[in-house]
Amino acid sequence: MAEALCDLQLELQLKSLVPDKTEHFIPETPALKEVEPKKKLQNSKASKCLASQFSGEIKQGFENLSNDIVLDKVQPTSRNLRVEHCIADSGLLCDPHLVTDTGFDKVGNFPTPTELAKLDKNFLAKRCKLGYRAGRIVKLAQGIVEGRIQLRQLEENCMERSLNSYHKLAEQLRQIDGFGPFTCANVLMCMGFYHVIPTDSETIRHLAQVHAIQSSIRTMVTDVERIYAKYAPFQFLAYWSELWNFYEKRFGKLSEMPCSDYKLITASKMRTKPRQQNKRKKTA
Repeated sequence: MAEALCDLQLELQLKSLVPDKTEHFIPETPALKEVEPKKKLQNSKASKCLASQFSGEIKQGFENLSNDIVLDKVQPTSRNLRVEHCIADSGLLCDPHLVTDTGFDKVGNFPTPTELAKLDKNFLAKRCKLGYRAGRIVKLAQGIVEGRIQLRQLEENCMERSLNSYHKLAEQLRQIDGFGPFTCANVLMCMGFYHVIPTDSETIRHLAQVHAIQSSIRTMVTDVERIYAKYAPFQFLAYWSELWNFYEKRFGKLSEMPCSDYKLITASKMRTKPRQQNKRKKTA
């Protein structure tokens, strides 16, 4: 899902930098008034001369851009600015009129709240295969853009690493639609609180394969608290290190793995395959 969102961000970015092709077919000068037949020839020659001059300027402008990749030396015109962004953000020296028709292997960044807030949730769900999460993502982005969710305030509140600040932040996060215990614990972990381990079905699998403990949804929280209590206040770091060590035994070292194989590291591939029972053959 994250990869799909990054791909979408690159598409949105390029579309915002590249004007619609149809705008180039709209005349930017008023239509000539009807004149006497004897003056038509003169106006026709003048129009052709002006069009030829304008076409030559455009061609010369793009030739100059192609020969000068250093961005700070390009003249700051609106046309050149579009090409500057295209070069800097996608690594391509491209024609801004044809970029949307050209294939590329680049990966975008994770979309910003402003980019996500403008999207339709149904489009986002279908494009990135997010399902019901699409609506929550759009709503979250809109809350940030509209100022109802203050990210700066949350960051300032986490400067103090204490149980009191942790509980206050957790309460604030729970007010956001879609933020349950697992999501809140993950966000707070990213903010520097490592004493709580976000638990889900992956935790149950890990406890079974590494610690030989048959845990369940009801018992997994108490199970991880008991196992990792000795690492306080860094329980999550110990759990995460243990988890990745087990991943690398299965898939190899992450540092030696090509980026294209990162997506292969999923919890579904960590499950042991059930043994196939031999079916009895019917005897006549």
